This record gives sequence, C-alpha cells and structure tokens, in this order.
Amino acid sequence: MELFERVKYISKNLAASEARLAAALGLPQRTFNNYLRKKSQRNLWELLPRILEFFPQVRRDWLYFNEGEKLHPACGEAVSTKPNAYDSQRLPTKSTATSLPDLDKKVRKIEKVQASQYLAGLEKENTLLREMLADKVRIIALQDEKLQRCEKASVIAAS
Repeated sequence: MELFERVKYISKNLAASEARLAAALGLPQRTFNNYLRKKSQRNLWELLPRILEFFPQVRRDWLYFNEGEKLHPACGEAVSTKPNAYDSQRLPTKSTATSLPDLDKKVRKIEKVQASQYLAGLEKENTLLREMLADKVRIIALQDEKLQRCEKASVIAAS
C-alpha cells in the first residue's frame, strides 16, 4: 500500500472524509486531494506527524513505512471502522458548523496570500524576461551595425 493510499484510508475510516482531514490539517481540499495521488504523494511526508497527533491510535511504522498493524493493539480494529472515531476537539465535525465558516475564511485568506505571492513571482519573472529581451534587442542592433561596417569595409577593399 502506497503512502497516499494509507492517508486515504485514515481520511475515510478515521476522519470520516478527505475534506474533514484536509480542513484539520489546514489545507485547501483541492490541494489535499492532489496530494492523495501517486505522483504528488511526496507532499504528504510533512503532514504525517500532524496526522499522528490527530490519530494517536495509528501506528507510526504503518503510516510511514507500511510495516506492521495499522492500529496500536490497545485500540483494536473497531476504531478504524467507526467514521467518527477521532478527537472531536481537534478535528472539525458536522456539529461544529459555526467553526466551518471561520475555517473557510482562513482557507480563502491563505489562498489569497498564495495567489498574491504567485502573482508577485510572475511579475518579477516578467520584468526579468523584459530586461533580457531588451538586452537581446541591443545585441541584435550591435550585430547589425557590425555587419553593415563589414559590408562597407568589403566594398571599400574591393574598389
């Protein structure tokens, strides 16, 4: 079982949904869903300690390396079959509907900050590319001037 599959298992069986685990981790659902793919699963590594904080019944060796049992023996498999088997104080639940709009606001704020940072990066890159283009235009003009001088010199030498 791949890492992304183990995290999917936790989100489905312990957190009740991928959306709720994403919210608990402070990630936009779209980003988290992207992490739950084979190509993007490397992004999950930094989230694993926090997942273990939310679900102490999950064995570290299983989550990190797919070795041994999923859950600690004292917890038993019964915990993993209950969709609401988690600490409701740490994970948002349907009953905490008042906190979900706040969470949505936080997610939107994070997305706005990320978008503005991305835009600033694009603007910086655009400026650099414009400068490079201007330099290349100057180089081409100098090359044209050099070519014209060479042609004049060859005409003078030929006469």
